Amino acid sequence: MLSFSIVVPTYNRANQLVPTLNSLLRQNTACDFEVVVVDNNSSDSTPAAVRSVDKVRYVFEGRQGLAYARNTGIAHSTGEIIVFVDDDATAAPNWLEELHKVYARFPDAWCVGGKIVLDLPDNLPRWFDPSVTGYLSELDLGEEIVRVGYPGELYGTNFSVARSAIARVGAFLPRLGRRGSLLRSGEDTEMCWRIQRAGGGVFYNGRAVVVHRVPSSRLERRFFRNRAYWEGRTVFLLGVRRRPTVISSALLVAKNKMRVLRRRPAPEGRRFAAELAFWYELGYLHQSLTPQ
Repeated sequence: MLSFSIVVPTYNRANQLVPTLNSLLRQNTACDFEVVVVDNNSSDSTPAAVRSVDKVRYVFEGRQGLAYARNTGIAHSTGEIIVFVDDDATAAPNWLEELHKVYARFPDAWCVGGKIVLDLPDNLPRWFDPSVTGYLSELDLGEEIVRVGYPGELYGTNFSVARSAIARVGAFLPRLGRRGSLLRSGEDTEMCWRIQRAGGGVFYNGRAVVVHRVPSSRLERRFFRNRAYWEGRTVFLLGVRRRPTVISSALLVAKNKMRVLRRRPAPEGRRFAAELAFWYELGYLHQSLTPQ
């Protein structure tokens, strides 16, 4: 039976960390596992929060960046499978066992993730549209086990990778991923692509569920605009290239769509989703013009 290391990178989330850790320690599995918290240079009471929970190991990483924190978790853990979960997520009791089932069933499983369900506030703003939940890391590919082909991806909120796969393809790239409050992403996507290109299997199990807790403070237009803009920049950094004329055309289409929606009666959510498409394209264009 495989051994697992659950790595929880964290940055200034002391008030959310304990429920996450408790859900990890209550896993219903026969697998050996450890829980490692990587404090990515927090300035709050994160060390005290970790000390308040038994059977959790604390590691400090002063270099700011989620990729740095994840790589430090890899280096300071011992399991054959390294599992990453966000510090504001709650794992279902059978989550780890469902991940293990995929590795046990498929010899070429190098990377396995699962469903990410959003725990949203009861009162949502009028402009909130279901089409924008991807910006909150929602992921639902169904209830079964699915092989994710290139260029498919899994999200780092619920993400695991075999240590042997990391030895083959390398660790996370620090030029990608969150860095403090900077909403860059893509280090998990790039890892999936590297594994797929190397011949390894990337799998999703819809029964391996984590719930991503979304506070009311995150349901602000400014957050989504910023998130969409940095998603566009990330896509360029991932190596997805489009001709400048295509970028300009996409920007024009998004801009015109917003104008049309403003002139004609349309749900506020649809108008905001169109605005986010514009911010996404703007981010892509900005990164394409930024010296690499």
